[in-house]
Amino acid sequence: MRRACLLAVVIAAGCADAPPLGDPNAVACDALGAAWCKAVAACAPYLVSSQYGDIANCGKRQAAVCMARVTAPDTGYNAAAIQGCATALPGALECEYYTAIDAVSACQPKAGKRKNAEPCGDHSQCQSGLCSGLDAGMCGQCLSRVASGKACSATADCEFGLSCVATQSVKVCTPRSPVGGTCDKSKVCLAPAVCIGGGCVAPAGLGKPCDTAAKNCDAGAGHYCHDHKAVCTAYQVAKEGEPCGYFDGDRVACAHGATCKLAGGGKGTCEKQADNGGSCSVGQAAPCRAGLVCNAGVCGVTKPAACQ
Repeated sequence: MRRACLLAVVIAAGCADAPPLGDPNAVACDALGAAWCKAVAACAPYLVSSQYGDIANCGKRQAAVCMARVTAPDTGYNAAAIQGCATALPGALECEYYTAIDAVSACQPKAGKRKNAEPCGDHSQCQSGLCSGLDAGMCGQCLSRVASGKACSATADCEFGLSCVATQSVKVCTPRSPVGGTCDKSKVCLAPAVCIGGGCVAPAGLGKPCDTAAKNCDAGAGHYCHDHKAVCTAYQVAKEGEPCGYFDGDRVACAHGATCKLAGGGKGTCEKQADNGGSCSVGQAAPCRAGLVCNAGVCGVTKPAACQ
């Protein structure tokens, strides 16, 4: 019963609203949260530790987001689709493109019932599989995905596998190049690969020489290119209330649960992020903990059901 209560605390208030034990949606969402966090942690451990603390907490927060999505009205998302994605992730989400979960066909949005121009809070509510304009927990609008070479406003609006890239006069949906592919100002690499000399290369390892302009270190592992030493260096980590930011080439990040509030000169202080139910402001930098959004001044799990 404790697991059900934990999910309820994130999604709603009180254990009375928790899904029943054995609920297929809850079981599938638990599996997906765990699978996604393990896959990302294997490729980008710093991303998980800095945003969630550990894999277990990451899994719980992602499961809560999943439950909000699968219980939204008019959704095509269901337990079978969720479990299918969870099963596919371990073998499909390679470190070469761990940032592109949409490259895994089993994890792409499932067509919902809402037509283009109708309001939405999740991609799977739309017949097109795209809820455009989702930002900071706000509602979006169902639209058709943008094809390669066509004008776009955001990467999320492009067909799967494409990025919205600025060309000379307009942004267009463009294929992302993997390691070994070509790149330039109008053709981007599939992260974490970076563009150096017109080619996409894997990020350099800790202690290895790096390009201070290309910044070709592995950010997912917590590394950056030191401006003075030109070698990949690990971020120093500060606790809540401690200094953070840029210090003569050294970079200090905040630990899980805090964000760096800059005060000028690239320096600042680690401030506590609000947890579920805490107050926030959309204008703040990362005001809520990972897995939560700031909506109407309160941090919480995204609520696609509210978009009518």
